[in-house]
Amino acid sequence: MKYYTWLLSAVSFLYLGCTTSSTVSDHVVSIQVIGGDKSFEMTDVVSRTDTIRLVPKHGCVVGDIQDYCLDDSLVYVLDNGKSLFSFQVRTGKMENYIHHVGHGRNEYIAPKAVCVRNGFVYLLDFQGKSVLMYDRSLTFLKRVTIPFTALDFSVVSDGFLFFNLNRGGIYRRVVYTDFQGQVKDSFLDSDGTMDYLLNDKVFSEIGNKQVYYTDFPTGDVYYWNDKTLEKVYALDFVGLN
Repeated sequence: MKYYTWLLSAVSFLYLGCTTSSTVSDHVVSIQVIGGDKSFEMTDVVSRTDTIRLVPKHGCVVGDIQDYCLDDSLVYVLDNGKSLFSFQVRTGKMENYIHHVGHGRNEYIAPKAVCVRNGFVYLLDFQGKSVLMYDRSLTFLKRVTIPFTALDFSVVSDGFLFFNLNRGGIYRRVVYTDFQGQVKDSFLDSDGTMDYLLNDKVFSEIGNKQVYYTDFPTGDVYYWNDKTLEKVYALDFVGLN
């Protein structure tokens, strides 16, 4: 039987080799990373790495992992072959998988990211401009369409946050919608840089409630406070090209 060793990183910044200046406001921490031409090791920024050995069922093949998310007992894995898998966190054994590529209501064209919240699994279809919703066993429930192309997303308490690929349109860089895909607001003006295309994973979650957005070209990190994006960290890589 073929096994897949997959690293899940529980990341906390140690800021080794870094200095933290005084806060630039009551809520924003400015962090100067002083390194010159130094190469940073993983241990400089990661405090712990957990490993899950994935055990697919006979005949199933997991491709390169494009995205993943976890709930209390299952890890959901999206591979570059457009398949979505669920595995037990404790044993690594495969529970279910789907590969529903097409143009039907319960099918997707180009899945890009996966999230889980409150027992439901959400899959972002980049080319289909939609989010597909499943139960924990990956049974299809519904499709939500959105009026723009998104590279990444996150599920919040009352809807979605999307990383909007469209530049110069009516919506800004981060779009906030309800669970029906209706736009409620958008944030952060687009500057047209192509750096975003190299860092398409911009949202991260701690548990099911804390959602962060990383603006890679500026180095700023924002926290979703249930109403808007609030800048909490400003990274300054001193001496780095």
